[in-house]
Amino acid sequence: RPSNHQKRGDVFAADSGALSVLERKDPLCAAVGDFDSVSLHQAHDIQAYAQKTYLHPIKKDKSDGELAIDLCLSLGYTTIYVYGGFGDRIDHQHVHLVLALQHPELIFVSETQELQSYGLGKY
Repeated sequence: RPSNHQKRGDVFAADSGALSVLERKDPLCAAVGDFDSVSLHQAHDIQAYAQKTYLHPIKKDKSDGELAIDLCLSLGYTTIYVYGGFGDRIDHQHVHLVLALQHPELIFVSETQELQSYGLGKY
C-alpha cells in the first residue's frame, strides 16, 4: 500500500506492497506472496526489481503479510516495522494483531499510530 513511511532498514514487501516499493524506487530485499493483487505485468516487474522473490500459491493457510513476517523472523531480524498491516481486510487485521501479541519485535505502523506488544513484565 502507498505509505508515507520513513525507511528504517531492509525492505521486504508482501504482494501489492512490493509494487508500492517499486514505484518509490526503494531497494527491495524480497517480495513475498501470491501476487494476486497485481496484474501479471506488475508481478513480472516486481520479480525483476526485487533482489529475491518468494512466490506462494493463492490457496494457503497464511496471508502474504504473515509469510513476509515469517521470512523476516527466520532471517533473524529483531525489529520489524510493518506498513499497511491495518489495511481494509478485517481477517488480515486480526492475523496481524495476533502476530503482534506473539512477537514483540513487530511494530505495526499506520498513518496515525504504531502498535507494538511488550508482552508480560513490569513497565
